[in-house]
Amino acid sequence: MASTKITAGLMIPAPESLEQVRILAEASGLVSVEIETPQYCKKGTDQSAREFIHARPEVILIDIEDERAGILAIETLHSVLPDAHILAIAKKADPKLIIQAVRAGAREFLQEPIHPRSFAQAIERYMTEKQRRLERQKEGKIYCFIAGKEGTGVTSTAINVASAFAALPGSRVVLLDLDSPVGDATIYLNLTPSPKSQDILTAGTGIDSLLLESCICQANGFSLLPAPREWSRQHKSLSVEALSKLLKVAAQSYTHVVVDLPRNLSTDHMQAVGGAAELLVVLLNPDLSSISRTGLLLRNLSNYEVADKTRLVINRSHDSDQINRALIEKALHHPIFFTIPENHKDSMKAMMAGRPLATYAKSELGQIYHKLARQLAGIPEIKGRKSVAIGDEEPRSWKRIFAFLFRSGKINSHSGLRRPQSHRRDAGERVTHLNMNLLDR
Repeated sequence: MASTKITAGLMIPAPESLEQVRILAEASGLVSVEIETPQYCKKGTDQSAREFIHARPEVILIDIEDERAGILAIETLHSVLPDAHILAIAKKADPKLIIQAVRAGAREFLQEPIHPRSFAQAIERYMTEKQRRLERQKEGKIYCFIAGKEGTGVTSTAINVASAFAALPGSRVVLLDLDSPVGDATIYLNLTPSPKSQDILTAGTGIDSLLLESCICQANGFSLLPAPREWSRQHKSLSVEALSKLLKVAAQSYTHVVVDLPRNLSTDHMQAVGGAAELLVVLLNPDLSSISRTGLLLRNLSNYEVADKTRLVINRSHDSDQINRALIEKALHHPIFFTIPENHKDSMKAMMAGRPLATYAKSELGQIYHKLARQLAGIPEIKGRKSVAIGDEEPRSWKRIFAFLFRSGKINSHSGLRRPQSHRRDAGERVTHLNMNLLDR
């Protein structure tokens, strides 16, 4: 039935290509072409842009053979029709051009001549995602954080994004620390979780909102489901079914669900995460090892059809980094969504106080976490906006940070723990080149 078809718009300057794509779309049986034009648009007030705004097609195919005009057209239509699923098409699959198209707002890239099966698969992916969005309209959004390398800053970033989400009007936020076999969120926030918090691990598919509420603790305006804090030979991880149920229950109970994922998720677990997540945030540091591991992670994620949900975020960036954003995008063939600068001093201050840095109104890095959270949630930035600050607190001593160890008698209180010095790179330690072949293994 025509009413079940996806509406589409075509912006293709070459008459022959325009006709070929129209015939392909109509022959698929999935699409009804509602509008077509050979004219690129440069701004939302252009005639071609106004026609698309009036027609409001669900899917838009834009030929980017003319690189500058095509990319500008994608940016324009994405800004005036943010819900439209834009497909960029071109004769050559140039990685640089594909990255530019995705950064401009395209969701996928199709190489001409477009094979009917490739076109049908792209439309089916959109239809699947559309159905998922409809099912999740009344549920909260799930934002999963992961990295390819240990020590990239996933936990601290997840904590600060959760705190920033909590500052949004009407929000109810939970952070699920699923790191395994132990997690660090309670250490960052100076919390002592209840032993009952581990009941989630044994509940299986019996997880419900009441059990979840009984297992969480409160931290700086949001809820936290802690991960285990001690190694155990009897350590249990969530089954795939239990993980799916936990994510669903959390989304039904909270407006924003932030998940700190372990690096060693199984194929089935990752499939469950990919299906439930609104966005999958992949963190990396601007060093060769982190970039290489991220490349392997992205290759693995490509098996789960989460490319349109994946957002790359550079953490601990510095102006002196010799591996810059452009090199990273070139190496990973993926656009960078956001960059978090390095600020060791502010980060340590927040950790010593047991507070998210996002609660410090005077911290530039704290405000950057708010900006990241708003971009993840798709909220336009408001000029002059100020975050609510919580009064300054006395820093915690290192003994207080590791109080859980002192209480258990595992560390002598006179062992002389010293505050680590800020990491400083000298010229000899900096990366001098980026070996692209590492990502082709």
